[in-house]
Amino acid sequence: IKEIPPRPQEFDGELCLFGLKAGVGEAAVREALCRFGEIESCDLAFESSYGIVCFTTHAAALQAKAANGLSELCSGVDTRYNERSYDGRGWCCFESGVSSELLVRLSVAPRMKAELDKLPPKLISLARGRAPEPVELTHSDVWQRVQRVIGTIEQATFTGKGDKE
Repeated sequence: IKEIPPRPQEFDGELCLFGLKAGVGEAAVREALCRFGEIESCDLAFESSYGIVCFTTHAAALQAKAANGLSELCSGVDTRYNERSYDGRGWCCFESGVSSELLVRLSVAPRMKAELDKLPPKLISLARGRAPEPVELTHSDVWQRVQRVIGTIEQATFTGKGDKE
């Protein structure tokens, strides 16, 4: 499913602070973030690994996310609801690229292809308003295909700092 539903209203204005630094409390968070807009709530009770700050507007949360100057508080910041498109999400690109690459490489061997053809499709495209469809893979030059897969993964955005590595 490549369709990302619109952000539910209950996530408006919510900003996650990942990897909170030791000793960071609500007062420090509010002081650092109040410049972006009015803060409705600040909850740091998530096993000290992350906190959720709720601004009165989503625009304020987006401004805080874009600021990139919060390293004194935490190791990462993002809105609570990820609105990034499927094709721009790191793990989606990685999983799609690796699974399709495996299937293409297996299917170039005639005996393996014959066995794969006996099985149901391995990759299915799902979307609202239409029936599931098997994904057709191209068997282009393997080296070029690998380079495209690597490029797609490198261009993708991974939410976790170490995920792309």
